[in-house]
Amino acid sequence: MRAEEPDQQSGSPIARFWRAVPERVFRLLGVAFFGALLLIRLPDYFNDFWSLGPWYQFPDGSRLRLPWTRVLVDLTYVLIVVSYVVRIPPRERSVNPLHIAVAMLGGFWPLLPMLAVGVADRMSPSVGATLDQLLWRESLTLVQVLGCTGLMIAGNLLDVWGYATLLQSFSIVPEARELKITGPYHVVRHPVYLGQVIAQAGIWLVIARLTLFAIVFFGAFCAIQLYRAKLEDRVLAEAFGEQHRAWRSRTFWFGE
Repeated sequence: MRAEEPDQQSGSPIARFWRAVPERVFRLLGVAFFGALLLIRLPDYFNDFWSLGPWYQFPDGSRLRLPWTRVLVDLTYVLIVVSYVVRIPPRERSVNPLHIAVAMLGGFWPLLPMLAVGVADRMSPSVGATLDQLLWRESLTLVQVLGCTGLMIAGNLLDVWGYATLLQSFSIVPEARELKITGPYHVVRHPVYLGQVIAQAGIWLVIARLTLFAIVFFGAFCAIQLYRAKLEDRVLAEAFGEQHRAWRSRTFWFGE
């Protein structure tokens, strides 16, 4: 199946605009957004590093602090910024507006609840506090803290490994630059998506209130990532042909 979609989609105004935007513009936007995100989060490391991430308070008042989840998340942002700086031009890219929109939505999906709480807090601190209380458990057991942290560390370590391997080939939307077959890509075709699903499971199935919203939100994220993987496989198959088929036959992914 070709990466370029039917003529009525690839010839749409949005598709023509997408093709016309120079690669350096995407680089600049990526560096600006993720660089700004890092700058916003950077002061936390100097204010109180050990307060970052999940923690558990023992009966005697001492606390188990686990800031490493936050460190790994921010390391992925660093790698994304570097990737935007050094990445090479794409050989193939999807120009289907729906596919682009789904990819962008999936890329920023985990940030949506935090953004919603932040906006609500700016509008009304009481509303923001109420929304925050609706999302997260009031207290966590030691098992929940360790379970959440274990999943987040495992998932984010896989993400870091995947991003470090991608580097010049990184993209949020379906594009083909190089076919990566080393590192985690030697075993699983989409290690970054798998890592994100594992890490998000630690959040939405462990430390979030186990409500219908949390289950649907996490389920939707998994579905979006599986769909993104399918779209990327199409683009890579178009660009790399037999090499991609051989790699696909010896690697793992869900639903195949």
